[in-house]
Amino acid sequence: MNPEKMWCVTILMVTGVKREYRLSDDLQFALNLQGHFKRLKNALLVVPLGPYVDINGKEQSIVEPPFGVIKIESIYRIATSDARKLHITRSQFIGGDLWPTWNYQKIYGYLKHDYPKLSQWQISKDIKYWIKKQQGKQVSPNPFSLFITKVRINRQIKRLVTFQANSIKHDWKITK
Repeated sequence: MNPEKMWCVTILMVTGVKREYRLSDDLQFALNLQGHFKRLKNALLVVPLGPYVDINGKEQSIVEPPFGVIKIESIYRIATSDARKLHITRSQFIGGDLWPTWNYQKIYGYLKHDYPKLSQWQISKDIKYWIKKQQGKQVSPNPFSLFITKVRINRQIKRLVTFQANSIKHDWKITK
């Protein structure tokens, strides 16, 4: 089944950067089935902060990017052909009507999922940021967390570039 339109979101990162993402297939299915899209307004959602790198086309060879927690500003539908150009979210979210009533441990316990330890650390820092922001406190992103995440994103981009370069070299090889 290939729908004509897909659900997408405008998100706000802890750095103040806004981006567009396509919702995961699980969330697409749920929204198309139940239509509770209003629950996603102001929700906290896990997203990749860098590209996925597929080393050799096998699922176990995918190098996952760092993950973080963002806040959804708006949700909308666009043509599938346009939506497929956007980065895709993960499925872990807590509705905008729920997370402000939960404590840190409950939010973290759900959003950390089974991500690698460094991503869980990033998720923790992001959750603390959003909780403080919700409480009306003056807050800025953790500088050490930003530094580590930038290093991890750059490492992921280098992997991607190296893999693509090797793939292109292989495709254009003229000798054995």
